[in-house]
Amino acid sequence: MNVAKDKIDKRRGASIDKQAHAMDTERWILDTLEFDRAVATARAFLATDPDTLIVVCADHECAGVNIIGASRVTNAKLTELSQGIGNTNNAIREAVVGVYENAGFPVYTMADDGYPTTTDPDNKMLIGYAGNADRYENWLTNPLPLQDSQQPFGKVAPLNTYPAGPINRDTNGMFLVTGQVPSAGAGSSAVHTASDIPVYAEGRGASLFRGTIDNTDVFFSVMQAVLGGVPVTK
Repeated sequence: MNVAKDKIDKRRGASIDKQAHAMDTERWILDTLEFDRAVATARAFLATDPDTLIVVCADHECAGVNIIGASRVTNAKLTELSQGIGNTNNAIREAVVGVYENAGFPVYTMADDGYPTTTDPDNKMLIGYAGNADRYENWLTNPLPLQDSQQPFGKVAPLNTYPAGPINRDTNGMFLVTGQVPSAGAGSSAVHTASDIPVYAEGRGASLFRGTIDNTDVFFSVMQAVLGGVPVTK
């Protein structure tokens, strides 16, 4: 079995977890598009060499991500509300969040490179988090990422000008989302959850991945496919 390590850019989709911890919706969605391109690279290699197994999975779910609905207003109105002029607490939530039949219908126009021309369309898709820390939310794309303590130059300009955490951004809209994570624990970061995650497999040995399995069984199934061969089903 061939492993196409040299064919895949490992950087693609590398920050999905990091941006989910930050509850930075648009950034982890764009990174998911990058990850999809990495999978496409692997599938293109599989098409040329069928003696290949592709396994797509994650080590955990992060932040309890869910689509909760879509905005009921245009992006221009949402931008106006986010400025906080005359706002009271939760004004953005009451005016914007649409669930079920009250949700708007977002139209994301795709550019030739496969990415949306804007991540702030009218009636944009809204994401909620179940494993979240306290944060302010205005539903608009954040112009800057959060400070990252793992980066060696995080305390040097311009990185030190980035928001310190989710509680430090989008404050003008005055919509505070209270989280479940105590400040003494994970602090300003959303947390990993115990939610099931999907495992996708294609190629030689893909039949070994089926149903609901323990995460450690993914490793053993890969090793069986590589070393022991694929069982013949009758």
